[in-house]
Amino acid sequence: MSIYEDGVSPLFSHGITSETINLDVKISQAKAMRIQRKYAPTISMSNCGRKLIPNISPVLYITNSFARFSGTQSCNSQWCPNCMGYSRQKRIDEVNQGIAGAELSNKPRYFATFTTPRSEDARTQAKALSYGWKCLLDKCNYRLKRQNNKMYFVRSHDVTFRIEQRKIYHQHLHNILVLDKPFKSFTEYRRRNAEEMGYFIKNGFKFNHKNKLIIKSFESFLLVAWYDINQKKDIKISFDAQDIQHVRPGKESRDQLSQYLLKFWSMGQEMACFAHKEGKHGKLRNTYESIGFMQLMGWIQKGNKRAIQIYREFLMAMYGHRTLGKSQNWKELIELAAVDEQEQEEEIPEIIISFSHEWFYLIQITNNAYKGFCATDAFLLACSSLYNSRQIEEIDILLKQPPDVGRLKKFLALYCPL
Repeated sequence: MSIYEDGVSPLFSHGITSETINLDVKISQAKAMRIQRKYAPTISMSNCGRKLIPNISPVLYITNSFARFSGTQSCNSQWCPNCMGYSRQKRIDEVNQGIAGAELSNKPRYFATFTTPRSEDARTQAKALSYGWKCLLDKCNYRLKRQNNKMYFVRSHDVTFRIEQRKIYHQHLHNILVLDKPFKSFTEYRRRNAEEMGYFIKNGFKFNHKNKLIIKSFESFLLVAWYDINQKKDIKISFDAQDIQHVRPGKESRDQLSQYLLKFWSMGQEMACFAHKEGKHGKLRNTYESIGFMQLMGWIQKGNKRAIQIYREFLMAMYGHRTLGKSQNWKELIELAAVDEQEQEEEIPEIIISFSHEWFYLIQITNNAYKGFCATDAFLLACSSLYNSRQIEEIDILLKQPPDVGRLKKFLALYCPL
């Protein structure tokens, strides 16, 4: 089984921190948006953040994490560099607080990753994972109900790519699972065939004298349930490709895990390096290795035509597919979380600037205002840069003047770090 002997999840070795996204990430975000505006398969993704909702006045919001226009039409895709960050911090906080509530009430907590074999068909694989997850919930609810127990969960859908081979996609589910009380061992009522018995014994499972499988832990139960669900669909899974571990206690562990689950760290790390060609953390991976979504966009920037095709096919396959879900009772864990004043972080100040429709339309139509980037993205990046350098007054000075293309281009030339 894929239970780590030292009890330490591999995600805790990645150097994840709770720091907000830095300027390098925002620069890469603008570069990624240039790729999205050119190659996205839908109009909503191509024009994300560039059109006002009717009868809404434009407002500029700037924090240490992002700069954005309020009242604009957005694609709401969690694969969009613009949209992925707007609601992510709130979701991270909800996951973090839920884990904290479970820890305070001493509930068993698990981090589980479920996978299926690599596939060339992203849509079919996504459906198989969704179906498998629903079946797994049914099995968990049935077994836990018999034990007068219940489960809380958060589920996240993730993917890696291998762009050089036919079976490109490796989609998988990251989950935080919390039990109300400790899981009780039991013995299956069914008999396994010889092939299954051999496979289970090889992976460390035990059978009783009647050749019935003994389920000693919740980890074992999950592995067996996932195996059976996929076996019915003729999908061969490997126990070694699944990972189920106990969640370590402590605030640092909660921060790391909530950010990892919401792809806050992985997306940020990929965005910070996808466009670079050298440097310890800046290299694009070799095409024969697995890469993340932002690194796929990095290969597009390098002119890889196959990466463009994969990017478009994947987004079409994932259209309407939820990347995150949580149980309705997760809010019960949040309510259990007692806030320690010493753990409260300083609230990030938010700058709010109202401005005219004329300025917004000028920014929107000036598509090539700065080095070939959409002026909307370049302008927001300039605002982030000024926020970091504490020169917010320069934005206010610009927007209080009459709209002028020359002023806009000069502003971008001075303050946009592209």
